[in-house]
Amino acid sequence: MEGKQAILNKIFEDANIVVNEINSNAKTQSEQIISQAKAWADEYVTENKKVLEKEKKEIVERKLTVAELDVRKLTLKAKQGLVDDAFNIALDKLRSLGKTYYKKIVVSLLEENAEKDDEIVLSCDGVMSQKDLSDEDIVKKLSLKFSDKYGDFKGGVKLIGKVSDKDLTFESIIANVREEKTSEVANLLF
Repeated sequence: MEGKQAILNKIFEDANIVVNEINSNAKTQSEQIISQAKAWADEYVTENKKVLEKEKKEIVERKLTVAELDVRKLTLKAKQGLVDDAFNIALDKLRSLGKTYYKKIVVSLLEENAEKDDEIVLSCDGVMSQKDLSDEDIVKKLSLKFSDKYGDFKGGVKLIGKVSDKDLTFESIIANVREEKTSEVANLLF
């Protein structure tokens, strides 16, 4: 029996050696595979960090550009609002002139623009009446007539002529000045 036991012991020893060798090889291979996987994962993380950093930088740059454009738009809108306010204030001041200055402006407008036999349409604001203007030299000189109806505007006059009509309302005058002087006003304000 001893011979049989010796053979069995030898088989078990040889099997243990093979098992230990397989375990050792498996352990070595698994360590290599794990090491390679870690290296790949580290490289993957590093590459993705670079890509993400680049994307983050681009996103931040785009957001900054959009923000700068928004600021410029808001600034421009605010400046346009101030220019609008400046011209509206000018219009309000014209409309609120006392009768003496108001009349001087209307007479001056008539002298510069009226033609013989034009018809004067007065403003519905009630500041100037036919009686206020009928004695003026320009009205007599050019035989200007007065319309029975008042115009639906505040300040200034309109002239109805045989050849052409002329809008001499304060709104029209300010609009014309605005076209010519907006950049100057903006430069003064800013």
